[in-house]
Amino acid sequence: AIRQLHLDLLVVVTDWAEQLVGIRATGVFKSWRVLRILRLLRIKKAKQVIEILSEHIRSERLVVVASVTKMLILLMTLCHLIGCCMYLLRRFIDGDIPDTDWLPHDSGLGVRYMQSFHFAMGLFFGEHVVVLHTFTERFFTTACLAMTFTLQIWFVSFITTAMTHLEIISTERSAKFSALSRFMADHNVPR
Repeated sequence: AIRQLHLDLLVVVTDWAEQLVGIRATGVFKSWRVLRILRLLRIKKAKQVIEILSEHIRSERLVVVASVTKMLILLMTLCHLIGCCMYLLRRFIDGDIPDTDWLPHDSGLGVRYMQSFHFAMGLFFGEHVVVLHTFTERFFTTACLAMTFTLQIWFVSFITTAMTHLEIISTERSAKFSALSRFMADHNVPR
């Protein structure tokens, strides 16, 4: 962690400097923005840590529950990204749309975020919670519907497989206890 602290500080300081000054970095400072990409290298280390933890976990159920939790976190992340993209479309790209029906200017950031997130969650179920006005919004929503339909099938099949795996584990455990009980009864072992 300490080895990457200097890199993180460098990236954060340049980001804040750009925000405070109000102009984009140029020249030598522009090459510092490339350092943001280096932060992605940490994902490789995180994957190695997860593999080490998986080797030491003895419970099959915990592994299945962790996998389902990972899928739900992925679902929430996708909803966040889709909601942010729709907010971007509504606020900045298609700015001439009246704001009476969705994302009013006077509402707080939390309300606007939750409305955008609700839009994204609705797409996973094929629901339209927003009246679409422009071609850009319709195109974006159609592309998201196609993607979320496919992902929904993947999520359902993954969770079904995980639940079947848990059922198999439970059945095997019951069979082993049953065999142990019969063995103990056959050999007159007290319980």
